[in-house]
Amino acid sequence: MSRLAKVFNRLSAPCLCEDVAAWDAVQGNEFQEIHRPIDAEASAAAGLDPRISRQFELRKHDLQKPQTLHRIQGAKILGPHGVVVLPDGQFVLQGQWDRNFLEDDPIYHHFSRIGSQQITGDVYCLMSRWGDSYYHWFHDVLPRLFTALPHLPEGARFLLNENPREYQIDSLQAFGIHRDRIQSCLGPFARIRAERLWFATPLGNPEFSSGEVVRKTGSLIHEAGLSGGRGVHGSDRIFVSRKKCSRRRLLNEDAVFGELERFGFRRIFFEEMSFREQVRCAAHAKVICGLHGAGFTNMMFSESRQKIIEILSPRKDQIHYKLLASK
Repeated sequence: MSRLAKVFNRLSAPCLCEDVAAWDAVQGNEFQEIHRPIDAEASAAAGLDPRISRQFELRKHDLQKPQTLHRIQGAKILGPHGVVVLPDGQFVLQGQWDRNFLEDDPIYHHFSRIGSQQITGDVYCLMSRWGDSYYHWFHDVLPRLFTALPHLPEGARFLLNENPREYQIDSLQAFGIHRDRIQSCLGPFARIRAERLWFATPLGNPEFSSGEVVRKTGSLIHEAGLSGGRGVHGSDRIFVSRKKCSRRRLLNEDAVFGELERFGFRRIFFEEMSFREQVRCAAHAKVICGLHGAGFTNMMFSESRQKIIEILSPRKDQIHYKLLASK
């Protein structure tokens, strides 16, 4: 696409709403504050690492806002990332994480050509940018739901991505949400019109969240019996392999594991386990070692404090799991 075409697309594109609470206030609508701002907690974490400090300064404005819950009449939900369109046509930026991600999404420019499906009653959307990936589901989507759930109507249904994954269904059951209350959003250009959409603003962002709520989310899954029984592979020291992954692999993994094996580590492949097996394995581990990857998300289900050894590229500022471990 030429530069001129990109400029034209931006000029003719719908308006963005960066703050649903401010929009609701202008409309004269009531909304609920369901969690305090997390900027103080995030500021303390920023002292752990210069990389975290840089991200905190970039995100500080959003972290100073409380999490709020809104009931929006006649909103639309578009595509697999759960883009919310307000009744006046504004696209909601919250939950899409960055203006560029939303403005580069084809659905942002072509939504008016798509037919819509009407859903009556109360709906809560579980979809967001990257929300169906393992880390973002447990770090972003479920803590956001944890604080909103006590305030939702009893008969509310939950909108989820097409072909939901095993860990999504199992973890929702731990929240008391079963398949009969889940409705899939079909296709990459799906367009849903909700009679009443319940929209919770994010609890932080993909890096920073409430440590208390993240811990409670992990404990809820733990207490639901997903981590019952003994750990797998008979070791409380595990090395998470990415040898069978298509990207982000450790070139000398065998040599690294050969050294770790002398200290009682067992090599495991999370991608070959069911969700329940992953939770059980991580819950009983005392030390988890491996290359940066989604498998570290499983530290959320630990029964006690663990030691986390994350192998990182010096060229990447990947702070997600250091922050998660600090929670």
